[in-house]
Amino acid sequence: MKTGILLGAGFSYDLGMPISRELTEVFLNIFNRKNVNSLVDGLATHQPYSAERPINKMAIAESFDLLLDYKKNNGENYEELLAEIQELSEYHSKSQSDKDSYHYIFSLLYETIHNILSIYQSISYETLYPKNLKWFSKFENLFSAEETWVFSLNHDLFLECLAIDLSIPITYGSQKSLTFPVSNIEMNEVIEFSCIASKEYNVNCPGFIRGKKGINLVKLHGSLSEHEYKDEPLICNLRLNKSSSQELMDDFRKVLRMAYYHQGHKIPSGPDRAITDKNGQLSTLSKAILTGGKKYSKTAKPKEGAVISG
Repeated sequence: MKTGILLGAGFSYDLGMPISRELTEVFLNIFNRKNVNSLVDGLATHQPYSAERPINKMAIAESFDLLLDYKKNNGENYEELLAEIQELSEYHSKSQSDKDSYHYIFSLLYETIHNILSIYQSISYETLYPKNLKWFSKFENLFSAEETWVFSLNHDLFLECLAIDLSIPITYGSQKSLTFPVSNIEMNEVIEFSCIASKEYNVNCPGFIRGKKGINLVKLHGSLSEHEYKDEPLICNLRLNKSSSQELMDDFRKVLRMAYYHQGHKIPSGPDRAITDKNGQLSTLSKAILTGGKKYSKTAKPKEGAVISG
C-alpha cells in the first residue's frame, strides 16, 4: 500500500451533505407528540410479518417515546437512538411480538434517515457541487503516483463524482456486473451494478488498481448506492465507468426508483429494498448503510487481507 487516506464527514460537508448533528436535528424535527400519537395508532394496525406474528401498540409506543425523549434531551446523534431501539429487539426477556415491533420501528426510522440522506445527495449535487467543483481542481495532487487507498466514513457519492469529473481512475474493486429493471412496470428501464461476492472482498481483489495512479475506494460504513444481494451475499455498487458525474447521478436516481408493484401498489421498503429481478419477479436488495448498534464489527481478529466494512 503506497498511500492511504481516511475520509471523514468534513469532506462532504463543503459539498452540501449534513454532519451527524445536523442530520439528527432534521430527523428528530419530523416528530412531535401529536403526530407520534397518530403514527402509533396507525402502525399498530399493520401486519409487516403476517397475521401470525402480530406487532403491538405498547412496544411501538415505547419506541417513539424513546425518540421523543431523545429529542427533548437535545440528542445529537441519531445512531444512539437507533442503536437503543435495535437493542430492544434483541432482549431475550421480550416477547416475539415486542421484538418484531421494535424491529419494525427501527426499519421505518432507518428508511427515514436513508430518504433524508438521499434528498441531501440529490439537491446538493444540483446546487453546491457545480459551484464548488473548481475548488477541487488540484484534488489529484493528494494521491500517490501509484494506487491510493481511500477509506471513507461517508455515505454519499461526492468522492466518486469528483474522481469522474477530474479524470482520476477510481474503483470499488469489483469486476462482475449485475443488471436489474427499475421495476416490474418499467422492465425496459435498467440499472447496472458492479458486484463482488462478500467472501471474496479483500485487498487482493483483482479489480483494485495496482502500480498506477488511481483510487481504491472502500466505504467503511456503506453508501447510499451500495447494496447487498442474495444470501451469499454480493456487494453491489453503481458502475463508475462514466464520462461525467451527471451520468452517475442519473443512475443513483434510478436506484431510488427501484421497486416492485403488486396490483398497482408499490411494495414498501426498509433496510431491504423491494425490487424486481430480470424475470419480473419480486426480489430484495439490502441497503448497505450501516447505522445503530450494527455499525461496527465485533471481531478483534479480522482475517488477513480483509476489507472491514461493518
